[in-house]
Amino acid sequence: MDVKRYFRGPFFWVALVIIGVLLVTSISSAAGGFKKVDTEVAINAITNGDVTKAKVVDRDQRLELTLKSDKVIGAGGATKIQTDYVDARQRQIIDTSLVFAKGVLDRGNVSAADLRQWARNSAPLVLANADDAAAAQIDGLHAVITRWRRELLSPTDWQRVYVIILGPKMPRADNVSQQYFERVMGRTELGHRLIYAEGIFDLTAAGNLLGTIATDRRLATDFFGAEMRMDRDFLGDGARRRLDAIFGRQ
Repeated sequence: MDVKRYFRGPFFWVALVIIGVLLVTSISSAAGGFKKVDTEVAINAITNGDVTKAKVVDRDQRLELTLKSDKVIGAGGATKIQTDYVDARQRQIIDTSLVFAKGVLDRGNVSAADLRQWARNSAPLVLANADDAAAAQIDGLHAVITRWRRELLSPTDWQRVYVIILGPKMPRADNVSQQYFERVMGRTELGHRLIYAEGIFDLTAAGNLLGTIATDRRLATDFFGAEMRMDRDFLGDGARRRLDAIFGRQ
């Protein structure tokens, strides 16, 4: 396989994206005065709005957070905390990817078999990262929704809440946010008050969709006595009857 053709292929750029994300740089700083904490503690501090300053120290693969004056963590009352955001697994991904890329450049070519072997070897590490990322996203989302339900929403309000999840087609199945809200709202709300808005990515369009849903459901209730009747093709029943007449009932 010609190396130039390889560079144009998607797998090479996937590798570069992985490496690029892990090697993203920022201003270096000293670690003095920062208390080391678990990543989960740092994420919670950010989610809860307790942080006034955050800095990525690429040299040490470290995140440094300065807390608000009235916020402390731990028995010692730390107001500055730090956590590692790249561990041995990330270093292994970087190292093996660089070795693979160097071999390709040195040889001037790459075989499909070698590419697949590198990808398969990397897959467990990438999937482990995906598990960590999912856990962090769920924890952050749960913290926000729990606080809203405690401070802003009454039980009656919660039963009236609509959740519109914005996203592309491919991650629709098993979407992280959708799975979370299925648990806290109940799976029966999927498609009712919990809606995945495929292909919508801005708040204005999401608001328009919500308005359409509310209007159509009121109309469906008034006309047909069935709230969800307009959530499917209005012509669907007639189409099914006509097709049965042409092809026979199936």
